[in-house]
Amino acid sequence: MADAKMLEQKIWSNVLNEELDLLIYLPPTFSPLSKYPFFLVQDGKDYFQFGKLARFADELAENKEIQEAIFIGIPYKTVEDRRAKYHPNGAQNEAISAFWRMNSCLISRRTSQRIIWAPVVS
Repeated sequence: MADAKMLEQKIWSNVLNEELDLLIYLPPTFSPLSKYPFFLVQDGKDYFQFGKLARFADELAENKEIQEAIFIGIPYKTVEDRRAKYHPNGAQNEAISAFWRMNSCLISRRTSQRIIWAPVVS
């Protein structure tokens, strides 16, 4: 079986007023001509590094327990950054919620058109 690909990209978010890192997992048999379900992963680096998300996804797909999928993780920069974004009373909670809503719709639409990720202004 071919190896999965991990890509790293950066996007600018006007809603958050900051640049965000993206960790993008593409399945081993990825083809830009195919459609894939996708998952947006908060705390992305933790799931890829400590949760072994890529290896787990590969195993499940190889055993035909799940369909091959694309995972897009957005890691937090610091514990304080995570709290500001994901705690209900965090200073950036409303902004990160808007970011996820706006970008999940865009990614969904573009993925169905066989585009994996295009930087967005949000």
